[in-house]
Amino acid sequence: MRVLALVLVLLGACRPQAGSDVAGAPTPAAAVEAFLAAARAQDLDAMALMWGNSRGLVRDQIPREERERRQLVMMCYMSHDSFRILDEGSGDTERPLRVELTRGQRRLATTFVTVRTAAGRWLVQNAELQPLTEFCRNPPRGTS
Repeated sequence: MRVLALVLVLLGACRPQAGSDVAGAPTPAAAVEAFLAAARAQDLDAMALMWGNSRGLVRDQIPREERERRQLVMMCYMSHDSFRILDEGSGDTERPLRVELTRGQRRLATTFVTVRTAAGRWLVQNAELQPLTEFCRNPPRGTS
């Protein structure tokens, strides 16, 4: 009986934490922070939970293979050691954030655009990759 109780306790401890599959973030800055953390960790699933538009998550709008290919390209360009949010624009449904990414001694700044979902959560809709070209010396094939 003790073994069964121990197994049940261990199984309960191993289940995913509540909220671990929550789409979006409570603020635009938190969405960008989570998106960049996922990109740095090369976690496609976590990244997919922060990427979308006013209609919802990109993962629910395009085929998985295409989504993952796009995410891998973004990961290449967004490869960083650290980042900081320089400025956050205003807007009720769409908000730009200027972000500086640091990799080694190099610092590059770009703009992320976040959008509010119908549920009131914020997602990263777009990020300007061109300013981050130096971080991705060998982009994945099939990209420009």
